[in-house]
Amino acid sequence: MNLTEIEKRMVELRDEISKEDADLNAIETEINTLKEEKRALIESAEKREKMLEEAKQFGKPLHTEKKEERKNMEEMNKTPEYRSAWLKSLQGKDLRCSVGALADQTL
Repeated sequence: MNLTEIEKRMVELRDEISKEDADLNAIETEINTLKEEKRALIESAEKREKMLEEAKQFGKPLHTEKKEERKNMEEMNKTPEYRSAWLKSLQGKDLRCSVGALADQTL
């Protein structure tokens, strides 16, 4: 149950209490159970908030870094070196280059 469902059920129980033939022991038990569930939900939410605040103190969230990595990877994919290496890997060619070929590329 979530908090709104618990509160809604508490209102329903309040209406049942006013009835003459209400089983007060069963209603009391359910109310206590609902109070405990509500307390547990609130504690969980508070714990989650505290953990989020602690995580914010350590810099950027992790998901932001992944976006940056993805952007860098997309930029790298556009380079001629990457495209050439990708094509060579598809063709089954050796990706290692000789020193002479590397020297020619730098000129």
